[in-house]
Amino acid sequence: MPRARAARPKDDAIEMLLALSQSELLLEQIYVALEQTIRASVKQMLREQALSPAQHRAMRRVPAKVLAELRAECSWSLLRPQILSTYRRIFDREKIDGLIRFYRSQAGGAYQQAMIATLHGSMALAQAQASLLPKMKQAMDKAVREATRVRTRAVVSPRKSSSNQSKDPRNIGRHVRVRALAPSSLIHQRRQS
Repeated sequence: MPRARAARPKDDAIEMLLALSQSELLLEQIYVALEQTIRASVKQMLREQALSPAQHRAMRRVPAKVLAELRAECSWSLLRPQILSTYRRIFDREKIDGLIRFYRSQAGGAYQQAMIATLHGSMALAQAQASLLPKMKQAMDKAVREATRVRTRAVVSPRKSSSNQSKDPRNIGRHVRVRALAPSSLIHQRRQS
């Protein structure tokens, strides 16, 4: 016997679940944490870069501009219809009702508070990891500098050819080979090994 199709949840039930789970508040908490992370990153960069006073002022405005753009593109009013659609697609009415009962319970309330604290802890961890970005950038810059020291030089082979071959325009460039020259420090390392 085929299984009956599960009843789709109603939007008002999903809205109730979003309100009980404090989804809009969690989004706001994410914005606050992101702002702190961005400000910390800019502050770190300002310490490491030699910038003019005007550049410093411009960089101090970056976090507010980035957050304003993020809030405009990812506001609750824009995300809400997408969230409703996602919940409609993933959850049936029975699961939404069960989640509502959970969030109304003491355990659900405790879970919600723990999620907010977890979010703050996760963002603090992300801020700590963001301090690694300047070190990674330095390593990448160094690698790029070393790679750009390798230069290319065309070397004409001392290959003998008949006088008729060298005058033939189809043979021009056939005796040229390209050799990459490594930085002298790499050459010395290779000779020593």
